[in-house]
Amino acid sequence: MSDIIRIFKRYINQVLSRHGTVQSEIPSKKRQNVVLERPSYFNRHEDRDFIVLGTGATLNEYGEKIKALIQDQNLIIIGVNSISSFIAPDYHGIINRTRLIQYGQTIDKNKSRALLSVYHTDALIDEYCQAEHDLIMWRDTGESQQCDIDSKGIITHHGGSATLMVMVAYVMGAKQIYVAGTDGYIDPSSDYHSIHYTDTPYKDNLNKEELESKARYWFTDVQPQAFDTIKLWSKKNNRRPFLMITPTQYQQHYAPKILHNY
Repeated sequence: MSDIIRIFKRYINQVLSRHGTVQSEIPSKKRQNVVLERPSYFNRHEDRDFIVLGTGATLNEYGEKIKALIQDQNLIIIGVNSISSFIAPDYHGIINRTRLIQYGQTIDKNKSRALLSVYHTDALIDEYCQAEHDLIMWRDTGESQQCDIDSKGIITHHGGSATLMVMVAYVMGAKQIYVAGTDGYIDPSSDYHSIHYTDTPYKDNLNKEELESKARYWFTDVQPQAFDTIKLWSKKNNRRPFLMITPTQYQQHYAPKILHNY
């Protein structure tokens, strides 16, 4: 692909992503013959405290408090998907191909390092991400009750971007992990602003019923089980359990007092 065509395609996708639209032609192939090995980020920030940022609507209300906490405690930031409109994180995680096409060009290459799924092809990464990146070494069993990190730092996990980034933080050596912007399920057919900080749908070809069904699956079935399983794993392996610091439907993980003094 010539540089002119590549630049033009990037421009078109930037415009479409700003309007909540994604090109219908999404690459369907994953990287073949993947070899999982010790990740480049293994114990990179041992004993540091982290914050993992989802893109829930609570970022609107609690944004200033979150940023004050980050500065006060010098937290390492891992954000996902469209997080650049809120903050330039230290690490910008994208594991879904659609989201990489939507938001890969929004990664601030001067401030953020990308965390990309090892299953993204080199061609996809080259086209949609200009930032330096690490490949996330993980396997998806399709079972949110399964969660582990082996001696090489390879993750076994089934969940969304935020839950996987919590596991990546543990692999990086995190001591305490805070989580914000993981609000849980809110009916997207009534007001999409309620479920996503930047109001950008996952796929523009889904009708309201399909969108609601997809949201229910991820936010009421997969995500709660994934967070519960991660917490069980952390306790079993003598790691500090993560703490959610913004209002969430995953109440058992919510620690509201963390932001009280900010």
